[in-house]
Amino acid sequence: CMSQFAEQGVCVSAVIVTHHSDAVLMKALHALARQPELKDIFVVDNGSNPSPVVPTRLGNVCIELRCNIDNPGFAVGCNQGAAAALSDYVLFVNPDCFLHDGALAAMLQVFAQQPRVGVVGGYLLEADGRLQAQARRLDPTPERLWAALRDGRQSLHPAVGEVTDGIEQVEATSGALMLMRREVFLALGGFDTGYRLHFEDLDLCRRLRQQGYACYVQHAARALHLKGTSSRRNPVWVELQKTRGFLRYFQRFDAQGRPAWEALAWRAAIILRGGLS
Repeated sequence: CMSQFAEQGVCVSAVIVTHHSDAVLMKALHALARQPELKDIFVVDNGSNPSPVVPTRLGNVCIELRCNIDNPGFAVGCNQGAAAALSDYVLFVNPDCFLHDGALAAMLQVFAQQPRVGVVGGYLLEADGRLQAQARRLDPTPERLWAALRDGRQSLHPAVGEVTDGIEQVEATSGALMLMRREVFLALGGFDTGYRLHFEDLDLCRRLRQQGYACYVQHAARALHLKGTSSRRNPVWVELQKTRGFLRYFQRFDAQGRPAWEALAWRAAIILRGGLS
């Protein structure tokens, strides 16, 4: 059935960046095709061998496959897909993230109800139905990194705050499922392509907030997220990229204004954390 947004002509383009994700990709595409507001899907494959095989259409949703000969990173793939899209909104969704029916309409509702919306994330579920912690995030400042090393990863995720009509304002949300106005995404310069994998979503949320936008999680937008489907192929490389990303993020947002010895100590702590992981 048509949602109010589909009836109003609101169009959304989805971008899925894949890398050896054949086992889950079609399930993600079918879940997206059941969202009435979705116009088209851009699948950007980063160097899979062989390249994925996808249909050109599912129901009313057009699907376009774009293949990179190597793996330039998640941020590059997302930016390529967003550049090709022409809809009002762009939805970034991982190939191992499966939207429940009505999830996209619930995310669009946030833009209708809240001012200065920068990005809306979904309520990501683990396989056992629990809320996935990464859906709701705090900026990974050095002080919070230390608290996480001491007290556990919960220090990097907020306590459940005020939720009004299912909408919760957060510092950052997960790149596994993000909805943005396309013009805002492009004006911001998209994802920072200096990140290969991990931290590009945290970087984007922080830059949005610096520009006066807010980040939200829509609790009514449910999606199962399996996490790390393609990352399991090379966990050491993934952990290296995570550490590189953390260092880049720290240098951009949190190194300035600190004594040189303190900034150096935090860099060492980030590298140590990566090594222990």
